[in-house]
Amino acid sequence: RNMLGPVFLTETIGTGATRPGLRLMDILRVRYISVDGLFPTPGLHLHWQDQSQALFIMKNDFAKPRFQVYWNAVIVDTPEQALAGLQVAQSEKIFIEKRRGERLTLPAECATCAEAKPAIKVIEAQAMRYRVSVNMPREGWLFLADANYPGWEATVNGKAQPVYSAQVLGKAVRLQAGRNEVTIRYVPWSFYIGAAISAVTLLLGLWLLMRSRYMEYPRPEAP
Repeated sequence: RNMLGPVFLTETIGTGATRPGLRLMDILRVRYISVDGLFPTPGLHLHWQDQSQALFIMKNDFAKPRFQVYWNAVIVDTPEQALAGLQVAQSEKIFIEKRRGERLTLPAECATCAEAKPAIKVIEAQAMRYRVSVNMPREGWLFLADANYPGWEATVNGKAQPVYSAQVLGKAVRLQAGRNEVTIRYVPWSFYIGAAISAVTLLLGLWLLMRSRYMEYPRPEAP
C-alpha cells in the first residue's frame, strides 16, 4: 500500500503515462476518490462536492470489477517488479509473483484474446470466502482485487490450487480451459493454532487452580 500511494496520486491528477483501463486504480477497482481540487483526468468525473470544505468526490468510470480474467501473464519475483511492469504495460497483463524456488511455465501470449472475456458468475462473496463459476475458452488467470494476506487458500473443481500475489495488491488463481468452480477462502492457521494453545493453557491453569484449592482443605479425620 505504501508503494501504491504515489502511483494513485499521479493517476488521480492525470500526470501518469498509463492509459485509462490499465491504471492501477482501474485494476484495483478504486471507484471513488477524495480530492481537494478538480483535475482533467480521463475517466474521472465529479460525483459529490463540498466547496466550503474544498472536498470533492470523483467517480472512476474505468474501475474494473472485483473479479477479472486475464489471458497473458508475466512472472515476477517481487511486488516492485510487478509495479514497474504495470506502469509501462501497453496491453492487459497480469503480473504474478512466483513463490520462492518455484518455476512457472506459461502458455504463449494471445494477442486476440483481450476482447473475448468469459462471464464470471459470483455465487458467494464474503470477507473470508468467495465462490465463483467461470467457463474459460482457454487457460488463463482469475484475479481478485483483494489483498493477498497469508492464509488464503483456493480450490478449483474441488482440487487445491495455489493463490498467488498479483498486480501488486491482489491475488490470482490459475484456471484451465473449461468450466471452473472456484472457492477462495481465508484460513488463518496461525490464528487457529494460537487460539488452541491459549485454550489448552487456560484449561491447564483452571485445573491447577482447582487442584491447589482442593489440597488446601483439611481432610476429615478417620473415626
